[in-house]
Amino acid sequence: MSIPETIILALIAAAASVAAAAAGRGYTRRSKQLEAETARLAAEREREAARLAAEEARWTRLEADVERLAAEVQALRQENEALRREHAAERAARGDAEDTIRDHEELIEDLLVHLIVRQDWEDSGSAPPPPVLSWRILAALRKRRAAMTGPIPTAHDQTTPTSQED
Repeated sequence: MSIPETIILALIAAAASVAAAAAGRGYTRRSKQLEAETARLAAEREREAARLAAEEARWTRLEADVERLAAEVQALRQENEALRREHAAERAARGDAEDTIRDHEELIEDLLVHLIVRQDWEDSGSAPPPPVLSWRILAALRKRRAAMTGPIPTAHDQTTPTSQED
C-alpha cells in the first residue's frame, strides 16, 4: 500500500504546524516568564533605589546631626572654659578678700595689744615708753597716709633701741 504523496505532504505540513504551534506556545510561555522576571527585577531595582535614597537621606541627616552636635560640644567646651576662668577669678577675688579680712583682723589685734599695753602703763601711773608699733600697724599707717598725702619719708630714730626700722 502506498500512500499518496499528497497525503504524506499534508501530514508533514500538519505535523510541522503542530510543532510550530507547540514551539510558539513554548516561546510565548517563555516570553511571558521573561517579561514577568524583567518586571520583577525592575520593581526590585526601584525598591532598592528607593531604599538606597532613603539610606542616603538618613546618612545626610546623621552627618548634619554629627556636625551640629560637634558644634554644640565645641560651644559647651568654650562655655565651660569661660566658666572655669570666671570661677578661678572669683576664687582669687575671694582669696584676696579673705587675706584682706585676715590682715585687718591681725591689724586690729595688734592695735588692741598696743592700746592695752599703753593703757596699762598709764594706769600704773608711769609714763609709757615711746610707741613701738608692729609692722602691720606701720604698713597700714603708711598706706593710709600715702593715699591721703603721698609717700611717707621713713626716718629712723637712732636714739631709742626699741624703734622699728621700716
